[in-house]
Amino acid sequence: MLKPPHTHFFRPLAADQRQRVGLLLVPSFSHMTLAGIMDPLRAANRQAGRALYETCLISTDGKPVRSTSGFEIAVDASLGERLELDQLFVVSSYEVDKFCKPAVLRDLRRVAASGLPIGGMESGVFVLARAGLLDGYRATAHWEDLDHFATEFPRVATVGDRYVVDRNRASTSGAIPTLDFAIHLLRQQQGFALALEVASTFIYEQESSPRDAQRMLSLGRLKWAEPHLAAAIDLMEQNLEQPLSLMKLASRIGVSERTLQRDFHRVMGTSPARFYQWIRLNAARRLLLQTDLPMTDVAAACGFEDRSAFSRAFRTRFDNAPSVLRGEDRKPPSGSVRRG
Repeated sequence: MLKPPHTHFFRPLAADQRQRVGLLLVPSFSHMTLAGIMDPLRAANRQAGRALYETCLISTDGKPVRSTSGFEIAVDASLGERLELDQLFVVSSYEVDKFCKPAVLRDLRRVAASGLPIGGMESGVFVLARAGLLDGYRATAHWEDLDHFATEFPRVATVGDRYVVDRNRASTSGAIPTLDFAIHLLRQQQGFALALEVASTFIYEQESSPRDAQRMLSLGRLKWAEPHLAAAIDLMEQNLEQPLSLMKLASRIGVSERTLQRDFHRVMGTSPARFYQWIRLNAARRLLLQTDLPMTDVAAACGFEDRSAFSRAFRTRFDNAPSVLRGEDRKPPSGSVRRG
């Protein structure tokens, strides 16, 4: 496929050098993830007044690819063609299992053999890992999938970072971290000034570093508008198996129990205890869908002392018993089990 091998994403570029970037679309990909890597490159061309990047949309067979939103996107080439690329990104959100056929993985290994920098955007990291292209590398995945990714691919050094660049491999954990990565790519290849102009185009202010841990809940403006609530929620996320009492939560963040109760009702519309249980039940739901853990172990991992109490709380929250959810809606633990 390929131009002379390059061993790093962030190698210096000559002033007149154009980068040809391949974007391999996996069926049911997310438009947000595709835009996260593609639109910053387009904006860089516009701000620079010349073509710094040329993108090439790719599918396995050269046919259009349907996104998770139901739109079909026409592509420029098939993976089997001989293409001149400088970088390749696999863009995926769902249906990774269906996509990872032997012929596709073989083509990816052929492409990688030249030393081409390759990235897995969102669930694209599963595709790279199943092709064996992340063995011996650091990589990340969406926080919902991290444990399963680490278990399925023990040769990959799995971390919970927002995005990871390790030599000629990159991985991102979701749509917004993909945008984070793209701005960082521009900063390294084109300089801080152009990257800043591109970020400003999208009214984007990167507040997270690549090694920031992913959060179960995206707190956003709550972090500065209601910092003690954000701190309490952070503690809840970190203590699922052994839930903290209201007294301990309040003590650790330096407010009174009454203040914490009042502010949770004012901002979140519910009590701290109910919100805490909501976090734990959502975690349990993910474990039921994505793991083979026995029901008792799922209950214990999410702070419930016995299975019956867990089942009652689960049914109240989701209008279904946990056994029904696992029996009727079970999906294989992979990158295809994810967000709507």
